[in-house]
Amino acid sequence: MHEPASPTNGHRAPDAVTDAAKPDAVSKNGEHSEPSQSKPDSSPEKPAEETKKKSRRWGRRVRKAVWVAAAAGAPFALVRGHAELRVGGPFNVLPVENSDVRASVDGVVDKIYVHEGDYVHEGQPIARLTDIDTRAALEKTEAQLAEASAKLKMQVAGPTANEIEVAKANVTKAEDNLKYSQIRLAMVKRVFDENLISRKEYEDAAALESAARNDLAVAKDQLNLLLSGTRPEDIEATRAQIEQFKADQRHLGEQRRMLMVYSPSDGVVATPTLQLKQLTHQLVKKGDLIAKIFDLRTVTAQIAVDEKDIADVQVDQKVVLRARAYPDEIFYGKVNFVSTSLLGTAPAGASGAEGASLPLPSPSSSAAAKRTILITTQIDNHSLLLKPEMTGQAKILCGRRRALDLVTRRLAHTIKVEFWSWL
Repeated sequence: MHEPASPTNGHRAPDAVTDAAKPDAVSKNGEHSEPSQSKPDSSPEKPAEETKKKSRRWGRRVRKAVWVAAAAGAPFALVRGHAELRVGGPFNVLPVENSDVRASVDGVVDKIYVHEGDYVHEGQPIARLTDIDTRAALEKTEAQLAEASAKLKMQVAGPTANEIEVAKANVTKAEDNLKYSQIRLAMVKRVFDENLISRKEYEDAAALESAARNDLAVAKDQLNLLLSGTRPEDIEATRAQIEQFKADQRHLGEQRRMLMVYSPSDGVVATPTLQLKQLTHQLVKKGDLIAKIFDLRTVTAQIAVDEKDIADVQVDQKVVLRARAYPDEIFYGKVNFVSTSLLGTAPAGASGAEGASLPLPSPSSSAAAKRTILITTQIDNHSLLLKPEMTGQAKILCGRRRALDLVTRRLAHTIKVEFWSWL
C-alpha cells in the first residue's frame, strides 16, 4: 500500500524547492554576502523627466518655426517693408546769441548789479562806472554855454537908452579931461621953455594929455557902436560858439550816460560771480569785457554729418539729439541750414592734432580722411539744461525708405562711386 506523501518525503512545495535550489551569494573575494535588498520603486520621477523632455522638444520646434518664418518673411519684409532713414553724427551746442557786455568809456567800476546765472533782459543795468574828469568837464562846458547864451541875448536885443546915455556921458567926460590936459600941458611948456622946471615934469604933462586924447577916442567908438547896434557877423560868431558848447555838452553827457553799462540782449549771465566781484573798484578801458550774456532759451547745435550721407539731408527735417550730460533726456529740433563748405578730419594715426581741419586735402589722402559737412539745427531749451559747448549724438530723420534700400544703401553707394571709377 502506498503511503501519502508528506512534506518531508516525496515532492516538496515550490517555495521550498526554490529556496533550497538558490545557492548562497558569494562575493568576489569568496566571502558570503547578505542577500541584496530590493531598490525602492522610482516610477514617480519618470513623468517629470518625460515632461521636461517634451518641453525641450516643443521649445526647439517653436524656435525652428520662428526661424523658418523669419527666413521666409525676410524677403517680403525687405521688399514691402518701410523704415525711417536716420543719418547720425556728433554735435556740439553753441549759444544762439552770445552778447559781450563791454565798457563804452574809460572808468572805474563802482558797482556790479548781477551775478552768474541771473536772467537779464535787454536794457537791464549790468554795472556802473565813475569818471570824475568827465563830470568836471561837463560842468565847465555848461557854464560856458550859459555865458555865451547871455551874450547872444544882449547882442540881439541891442543897447538900451541908459547904456547910450552912459556912453554919451563918458564922451563928455573924456572931452573935459582932454581940455584940462591940453591947458596944463601949455602952461608946463611955457615954464619949461623958461628953464623953471625939469624935463621930466614936462614929459609927464604931455603923457597925461596923450592919455586923455585916447580915452576920448575910446568913448566915442563905444558910443558909435551902441548907436549903430551889434554887427551881424558878431551875432553869428556868438551863435557858432554856442553850438560848439552844446556839442561838447552832448558828447560829455553821452559819456556820462555810458558810465551805466546795460545788457544788449536777453539771456543768462555766464561770467563767474567771483570774476564779477573782482571788477569792483578796478579801472577798465573802453572796450574791456565786463560780462558775457548767453541766450540759452534757444540754442544752436552743429552736427557733423559724413559727406556720404549728406544727399539725404534737407532743411526742415526733424532732428533727435541726446546729450552726454543728460543721457536720459531727448531733445528735438529741425534742420535749419546745411553748410556749403566741407570739413576734413585727419585719419587715426595721422600727424597733428586730433580732428584737425583739412579744408583742401590732397587727392592722395582724400580716401583715408573722413570728411564731414556741418548741419545747423535750433533746439528749444526753455529748461536751460543744454549749455554751450556740450556734446552728444544726433540723428536726422530723413524720411521713410524701403527696408531693402536701407540695407543695401552703403553697398549701392560703394558700387556706384568706388567701382564706377574702375570702369
